[in-house]
Amino acid sequence: NAGGTGIGTRNITITAVNDAPAVTAGGTVNYTENNTPAPFNVPVLVNTTGSITDADSADFNGGTLTVTLQANGTADDRLSIVPGTPAGFSAISVSGSNVSYGSQVIGTFTGGTGTTPLVITFNSALATPTAATALLRQIGFANISDNPSTLTRTVSYVLADGDGGTSNTATSQVTGTGVNDPPTFTVTPSGNVPENTTNGGDYSATDPEGGTVTYSLTGTDASFFNISSVGILSFKVAPDYENPQDSGANNSYDVTVNATAGGQTTQLNVAVNVTPVNDTAPDGNFALTPNVAEGTTAV
Repeated sequence: NAGGTGIGTRNITITAVNDAPAVTAGGTVNYTENNTPAPFNVPVLVNTTGSITDADSADFNGGTLTVTLQANGTADDRLSIVPGTPAGFSAISVSGSNVSYGSQVIGTFTGGTGTTPLVITFNSALATPTAATALLRQIGFANISDNPSTLTRTVSYVLADGDGGTSNTATSQVTGTGVNDPPTFTVTPSGNVPENTTNGGDYSATDPEGGTVTYSLTGTDASFFNISSVGILSFKVAPDYENPQDSGANNSYDVTVNATAGGQTTQLNVAVNVTPVNDTAPDGNFALTPNVAEGTTAV
């Protein structure tokens, strides 16, 4: 009626939508070749302040965390889960292909070699955002080469929550620092040579950085030898086993081969042992012309 107020009702249905998880990362870490001192090639943690959250998922059972070298990855790179306890969390540990948070297995992992992504598959309701964050902070990078690329790697992180939601792609950076490695000898000959020959053996070396290797000799008996530009050792004068000239007069010539590249030198101490050979014997094909005095019978 006029001036009256009517009251109506309407039903409103609210449909829940799975919110995607969110991953944060960032920052830059540096990896030095071989990550010295020993033990070598220990991974560096690449995302120690990252986090994983999800507004409507209490766990990521059935989901995955995929870590990828998105830029400048090489066959010698390695992504791994580094056992340890990030500040404010329980420990992350690995056993075989299992990964645990605290003492409970939360998933399995594969990959991480070269440019193959490291994929952690969550298989437990204990894989909570807290556990996933701890895991994220224990992702490590290493490189096994003695001449690694120093280009900056981009590491990316994507989480699938197991309920159909996929996170943003978060990234962090890994810079590289090379180390000038000394040359490495590639041949280890026996050190035994026959007398009357000049060859002293092959002592060639290579430089991990691909530089030119130069050679020099030092040591007690170095004066008896030459060494070529490719590491071939030779006697200046062929040795005579019956007349040894080495400092010990025992046919064992002591010399140090020095291989140098990029300001780094590697030394190899060598004992070149001279061995005897049969001296040349008459072949039996000879003739004698005797002289005898007239009137005698003796030859």
